[in-house]
Amino acid sequence: MALPSKIETWQMIAPGKMERVAIDVPELKPFIRTMPMSRIKEAYETARRGGLTQRIVLIPDF
Repeated sequence: MALPSKIETWQMIAPGKMERVAIDVPELKPFIRTMPMSRIKEAYETARRGGLTQRIVLIPDF
């Protein structure tokens, strides 16, 4: 069992699942922030500084 994390890898969720959840369950949308994988450095730095207010899900874009 994985430890709780604010950063998820794409392999931790089924492809396409997060977009469907964000659309189908609007009350979850405020808690989810998707970012393209090309911005992984920005996501990591934000998490490291403790500046996250939403769970970041990285989406492959290459």
